[in-house]
Amino acid sequence: MDFHDVLDAPLADILAMVRGGRRRVGTQEAATPSDQHSRDQRLSPRALVGLARDRVQATRESTGLSTQELGFALDDIPVTYPSVQRSSGPFAGLPIPIKDLLPVQGIPCTQGSADRVSVPEKNDPVADALLDAGATIFGASSTSELGLSCYTEPTHLPTVVNPALPGRTPGGSSGGAAALVARGIVPVAHGSDGGGSIRVPAACCGIVGFKPPHDPTDGQLRADGFLARTVADVAVASSLITFPGQPRVTRTQWVPRASNVSVPSRRLRVGILTKPLHSAGRNAPYPAPHGASHPATRPASNSLMTGALRIAADRVRAAGHDVVPVTSPYPPETIELLRIVLAYRCRNLDGALSPLSTYFRDLGATIAAEQYEDTLARLRELPELVLGQWADAANVDLVLNPTIAYPPPPVGTFAALPPKEDFAAQTTWTPWCTLWNLTGWAGLSVPVVTTAIEGPWRGWPVSVHVGAVGDRVSPWEVLGVGLIVEKQCHSDAALGNCHCPGCDIWDVRAAGNATPRGGPGAPNATEGADRPVESVAGAGGVA
Repeated sequence: MDFHDVLDAPLADILAMVRGGRRRVGTQEAATPSDQHSRDQRLSPRALVGLARDRVQATRESTGLSTQELGFALDDIPVTYPSVQRSSGPFAGLPIPIKDLLPVQGIPCTQGSADRVSVPEKNDPVADALLDAGATIFGASSTSELGLSCYTEPTHLPTVVNPALPGRTPGGSSGGAAALVARGIVPVAHGSDGGGSIRVPAACCGIVGFKPPHDPTDGQLRADGFLARTVADVAVASSLITFPGQPRVTRTQWVPRASNVSVPSRRLRVGILTKPLHSAGRNAPYPAPHGASHPATRPASNSLMTGALRIAADRVRAAGHDVVPVTSPYPPETIELLRIVLAYRCRNLDGALSPLSTYFRDLGATIAAEQYEDTLARLRELPELVLGQWADAANVDLVLNPTIAYPPPPVGTFAALPPKEDFAAQTTWTPWCTLWNLTGWAGLSVPVVTTAIEGPWRGWPVSVHVGAVGDRVSPWEVLGVGLIVEKQCHSDAALGNCHCPGCDIWDVRAAGNATPRGGPGAPNATEGADRPVESVAGAGGVA
């Protein structure tokens, strides 16, 4: 039996083939041992890991990239140590890379820096949760130093190459995880998100990233979750595990079968947020390219984000839900809460550090315990403040907004800036996601449309963010809206040539004449091309 393409199948099908049953793989129906009454042809967890290792080697040979440039923290093909391999449990031995911030017994951990390498003697609780759920920890995925940036350029280590946009940042800090999934090396990867660190790299690499709900009241802004190719795959993975400190989501909400992951059954009121929450908006400084001595002109490419948001809103409306504009629920300086929490937690760092980590350590040393406690008090009040604006005044259940403000900049763009400006520029680029860390609500980044516009963005899947408003919706309903807006054509080769029903190719000619394709209500791609992102929503909803 040929299992060569198993890793390309939906996650529910992969798990079914390991456990036994009949599932469709690619275009052919694959019979598993329960059908053939033969244990010899069962896809074992060991064989599944072997397929992933083969993918690593094949991808290295076809791309000429090192293992670290592909997205792993170490420059070798991942070894699955006996201590981190399971064959029982809901994940059925599925190979899942863990983010390189979390210690796993026997796997060298860099924490995003060659200066911080250690070999842990025990597991982080998140690693234990993955193992208890039956996962095989398939190496560590690359991250930024201490996870402090939304780009993945580990200190004194190779930078991960973005499969969707080579030469441009894969995002961070779960950039290695996003790249590994986007290249098809693994179907799902672990990530952590303390300010957008799952959702931003997912958007940069054109895949799906989900931050589950968590409790931020003690200053814990991080949630653990998954990155995968589709909303259905993220839903399946998320249904099989409860990470430490995060609420359990019942199987009735996340059913671990792709066919049972469905759109919301009730009518929802969805807000469209276009104005950046944590920056000066259109006129905020755009960071200089690597090596430049002055800021560059902001690229005239935010029409891509505008267009994707318009398409997503049209799909939500076509599915029978109400779509209305919403505004920022708090002043932009609220991002200071994130900076204070990060800095205070870095105040005791030692050893060699990058300029950005040094900045946070030094800033943290100036923050008194009373100021930190006041920050935590403001964090505890924030969800009610946002609910007052969005739930009470606007009466919305979810919010749609761009995941990032403009396409990924070149590698080195942010790191070339002085640390304080680096953080400000990152905030300008990712001015939305952090709200869902500060409040603890669920957030999902999902690709909506693949752009065929001539230039550096050609072939890039443009994403939007689906965010819960308190407990007015369940995580399941957030994922369900993600299914509504998710692009349906996942073939890069189809760009400009595909004619399948529902193919989501946004075809923009160099001369400026646009031919929208696929998806209900796809707008003319040149309409609003010169508008700032803030002008998408109007009094009557999204045009």
